[in-house]
Amino acid sequence: DKSNLKTLIRITNSWFSSQNSQKTPLLIGALQSLGIFFESQKQNLDKYIPQFLPLLLEQLIPSTSHTPTPTNTNPTTVTTTTAISGGGEPEEDKDVKWQHTYQSLVTLEKLVRFIPKRATEKEFDVIWETLLTENLLLHERHWIR
Repeated sequence: DKSNLKTLIRITNSWFSSQNSQKTPLLIGALQSLGIFFESQKQNLDKYIPQFLPLLLEQLIPSTSHTPTPTNTNPTTVTTTTAISGGGEPEEDKDVKWQHTYQSLVTLEKLVRFIPKRATEKEFDVIWETLLTENLLLHERHWIR
């Protein structure tokens, strides 16, 4: 019903705007919630695009920076880290961050599946440019590739 729908939207928006220091797991939950919302509103999804597309875009842009970068300039000992892992983060942090990227892509896929005609409109250009210019096909996790 409309009351539950408004509650879901309000909670999802609050998760996206949270200032929690452990925000990434909360964002994963918000993305999953948004995906459920897309599935439940597939007939009326067009009217929610202006509200949710910017939120989804915010998740895709920072989470798609996976280009390996050198961490040492000595040519005999060059090692690389990925931008998403942040270099020396604990393994569980890396795991959470790739899940964030994955969930962002899954949520985008649901949006495009339910309103494919919108995916070719100008407002989606920045999403496609982001996905095409980043190195997601070279990501260390096969779920992202």
